[in-house]
Amino acid sequence: SLIIIAIGALLGACLQAASAFPTNVLQELSAPVVNLIFLPMIIFESGYSLRQKDFASQFVHILVFACFGTFVAIMVCGILIYVTGDLHGITDRRTAFTFASLISATDPVATLATYSSLKVDPLLNIMVFGESTVNDAVAIVVFDILNSDEIYGPPCDQNMGDESTILEAIALGIINKLVGSIAIGIAFAFAYTLILRIAHMRHSTSMEILFIVFSCYLTFSTAEQVHMSGIIAVLFCGIFMGIYTKPHLSKEGNVLATFFVKELAAWADLGIFLLVGVDIVVTTGATWHFSAWVMLFLLIGRAVAVGLSGLIVNGIKWSMSKKTDKDVLMLSCRHLFMMWHAGLRG
Repeated sequence: SLIIIAIGALLGACLQAASAFPTNVLQELSAPVVNLIFLPMIIFESGYSLRQKDFASQFVHILVFACFGTFVAIMVCGILIYVTGDLHGITDRRTAFTFASLISATDPVATLATYSSLKVDPLLNIMVFGESTVNDAVAIVVFDILNSDEIYGPPCDQNMGDESTILEAIALGIINKLVGSIAIGIAFAFAYTLILRIAHMRHSTSMEILFIVFSCYLTFSTAEQVHMSGIIAVLFCGIFMGIYTKPHLSKEGNVLATFFVKELAAWADLGIFLLVGVDIVVTTGATWHFSAWVMLFLLIGRAVAVGLSGLIVNGIKWSMSKKTDKDVLMLSCRHLFMMWHAGLRG
């Protein structure tokens, strides 16, 4: 990934030197390309080829890290940005916590790329993968609420709104976003399976492959259109399609569709790192200064969140083992350290 970033930085420097694209155009293009083209396929492929039993067995524990852990990381990072405002210029409390909600959630792209190539421990892989996708709901909800004048108050108001109202809105928003996104993903997966069963596409391998790819982007765009999480919807759509859709594909179509989706995800991953390299060139000195502080705050916030969430998850696992008299896989210090590192990587 570092090589691709370096190539992207070289490409960005060439484009800037040749004045092929203004700086603001390069910045404006990055987000839509990542969110609408690259990200849906990466998440869909992860769900499509996921070990479903591992994910289901750890889903409750994933929710602890994705919901509670992400909220703790946002609070710690937001507080640190606010109290150190004289060092980097962010002195508004609302701005500090809004940016913290935007940056504290673990990004799945780099994590998935690294862990798949290293073939890490399955428990660690499923925990990090699950958290990095499900925490999207928490980040979106907190970010939207902090940007809501009705809940938080006018933008220039230094006083925080009613804390109980804010916490209630966050809790209900997370539940709504999480449940709604999962429901959309599952509903679309069953709809696609029904279409494949009725349409009998086994005679055309290319049609089967195109249908699988099309389903990814339709699910993502629909979920985003109704203000749900496209990432979570695509993830669960991919999981259920991996279970119920594959039997309705021809043997050749099944193999080729899996291979094609995996290759598209790999190319999308490379594309994201390429854009990161291009963006490095157009950043300013003030951006680097603030980013250096935020990286430190993220490390601290991530450490606190992983430590507390790990204690809760191990407590749940221990109580379950006592009730069922079965051995369970506890999260070791090595697991927790790698989960902390995964947050930095993202």
